Amino acid sequence: MSIYRQGPSPAGSCPRCRESLLPVDAVTGVKTCEKCGGVFADNPASQRIVTKLDKALLEIGFSARVGRAPNTKDTGQALTCPECLVGMRKVRIESACCEIDVCPAHGTWFDAGELQDVMRAYARSRRGRGSLLGFATDPPDH
Repeated sequence: MSIYRQGPSPAGSCPRCRESLLPVDAVTGVKTCEKCGGVFADNPASQRIVTKLDKALLEIGFSARVGRAPNTKDTGQALTCPECLVGMRKVRIESACCEIDVCPAHGTWFDAGELQDVMRAYARSRRGRGSLLGFATDPPDH
């Protein structure tokens, strides 16, 4: 059965695999999926991702990613926000070679491995004083 036929994931669950998201004790506003390694960062945490190389957030991304392959099942369909269940919009981060899913009201979904890729891309951008189209200088509606 396809995800489309199943309907949106229940509130508080992974938008990719529908498992319950677990809050991360070390960082407020961040939840992870133990099954697929995805990470949901609320808007304040998403701001930290683009403004500094936060070692605690980077460690969360690494820990969530361990033993999981990068998402290869992304069909291009919009995922639903784990908070409000509204379809998130895809934002391409060219320098990180990935697309993330953003809910302007609640936060950003990173598939396994994407959080570290995006954080490194922003760190490179800050060192080079560049910007990343659509997210760095103007984070997506956050």
